[in-house]
Amino acid sequence: MLDCINKSIYNFYKGSRVYYENRCNNFLTPIWCCKSNSYAQALGNIIEEHYIKDKMKIKKVTVNDLFDTFNHEIDFKHEEGITLILGQNGLGKTMVLKIIQAIFQADFLFLENVQFSSVRIDFLDNSSWVIKRVKTEEKEELVLIRLLNNEEKEKISISEMNHNNDKFKGILRKYLPDYLRRIEDDVWIDRRVENSYTTQEIFHAYKEYIPKDLANEYMVYPKWFGDVIDNQNIALIETQRLLTFSKEEDYRYRRPTFNYKNTVEEYSEQLSKEINVQLASSSELSTKLDRTYPNRLIERLKKTSNISQTKLNQKLNELEEKRARLQKVGLLDLEKEPNLEFIKEQDEAIREVLLVYIEDSQQKLEVYNNLTDKIELFLKIVNERFLKKQLSISKDEGFHFESLKTGKPIPVKSLSSGEQHLLVLYYQLLFILKKDTIILMDEPEISLHITWQKKFILDLKDILRLNKMEVVIATHSPSIIGKNWDLTVELEA
Repeated sequence: MLDCINKSIYNFYKGSRVYYENRCNNFLTPIWCCKSNSYAQALGNIIEEHYIKDKMKIKKVTVNDLFDTFNHEIDFKHEEGITLILGQNGLGKTMVLKIIQAIFQADFLFLENVQFSSVRIDFLDNSSWVIKRVKTEEKEELVLIRLLNNEEKEKISISEMNHNNDKFKGILRKYLPDYLRRIEDDVWIDRRVENSYTTQEIFHAYKEYIPKDLANEYMVYPKWFGDVIDNQNIALIETQRLLTFSKEEDYRYRRPTFNYKNTVEEYSEQLSKEINVQLASSSELSTKLDRTYPNRLIERLKKTSNISQTKLNQKLNELEEKRARLQKVGLLDLEKEPNLEFIKEQDEAIREVLLVYIEDSQQKLEVYNNLTDKIELFLKIVNERFLKKQLSISKDEGFHFESLKTGKPIPVKSLSSGEQHLLVLYYQLLFILKKDTIILMDEPEISLHITWQKKFILDLKDILRLNKMEVVIATHSPSIIGKNWDLTVELEA
């Protein structure tokens, strides 16, 4: 972990000394110094984040008396980053995923409404969290317990985590859809179906639409709990994937509006926007490089690199290959780019001029590196799976499908349910979900042909090489599992 931290921030903070707590061995280790307390704080934050991501990974999840019936123990398979949960209908596979999500999103209201006696999460650093249902003469409540090496270190009642209801009642309204109204002190009504909710229920149901800094004030967590959930992204990919609940600002009333939208269309628009953002970044970098080009060229001519003609032509070939690759994935229009021929023997000054040009061009194209890899893999998977149609990527359209038989464009809404499910799954995994996220995926086999199911884990492994994440999959399908029984946990009745 230290090597990673040292490489990423040494250049910014070299020259001073800072101490950080090595929490594995409980002693203080000198690293180097920072010139101010703000630098030291930044360094401490980075170390904390790396520690959480490295050591606070889930080792095992245990759920006892789920639905008053089932006991499940799920060991996470970290070597591949994929854990497959197999079980019959009714055993609670989906509910286990939702429980994990609720814990890391601090959605205790959801947990209160699920029947279990305890949930335990064991981490790689030998610490554990236990959420336990405790009954007293007066009431039944959930308690949150922190263990270290199986020894209880702290216990807190969920009800003791302060709910700042009074503050939120007055300000939640502007972040919520029009159909929600507060009709009494702590009663909200959904006018579409006439259901009523408390402020706490509204907060958890619409938490993703509330600014994060405001949401963080709503409940007061123990530091050891808050530090982890603040630094650990978690996402549940449910079986309903083809409709997106989108939020848009209504500037007339200064409040958001909420609508359902076809997910494939939504992602197509997102990709188009992302490409244009990258184009703008490249253009901005080009302007900066062009502005400094004369001075840098003069300095280079004063101190030459002594590059050979062969080496120069090799660099030129690499540049042209990169441009061709970017054109293939829809990120570059070669008609607007200069095309240099291989250079015959030239004098040293001309070689230096061309070398500066090649170096600048490579810098301008580096902006696209991460997006290029993802689009390339996305196109490869989709075009290998889909029959009689070809996907290409356009900065204007996003997804562009074309019939291989007629050459005519195919609207994304005309794709089959299975094709749309595959597009949505792989787009989420490649473009939306962040590195180090815990992905909880429910029944990826839905609407996928059996041949696609058999290739799913191979596709997933390719994706995880680009975008490293931890994936937990609940499935009924032996075809999804294939030969990966070493990654599989089978739930039993």
